[in-house]
Amino acid sequence: MKLWRQLIVVMALALCAGCGNSHVTVKPDKATMVGTWTPDKDKSTCPSALILEATKLLIRQDGTFTAQDFPREVSLGRQSSVDGKWSLKKEDNRWSLDLSWETPAMSMLDGARLITKNKEVLIEFWIGDPDAYSRLVLRKQVNP
Repeated sequence: MKLWRQLIVVMALALCAGCGNSHVTVKPDKATMVGTWTPDKDKSTCPSALILEATKLLIRQDGTFTAQDFPREVSLGRQSSVDGKWSLKKEDNRWSLDLSWETPAMSMLDGARLITKNKEVLIEFWIGDPDAYSRLVLRKQVNP
């Protein structure tokens, strides 16, 4: 019986570890997405060595983006920096960010899910096996 209680506690803790963040289910407007996004070290669960100060995602009003100094584990066609076009995509009642570019070959990163925490939209990039829950989370920078 004691083992059963321990199992329940472990399962409850595992469920609560993911609590607080939820998927974005209402399409964000362009103004929400446009801006400079940088890593949130507190929300990211990937190894800290993958979180670089220089990493940023610049999303522009005209539908273009620049991704700079991303860890190769996120996979931007094995490049650390790319330019391309962005769009929002709905899948299974969740919104995600599609990033496509043409250098050196047509590529797309569709692993950028939109999540929300306290009504703030965040972008999460999954790294490796989803069961490992390793992700790089970006937060939009507020202009001073």
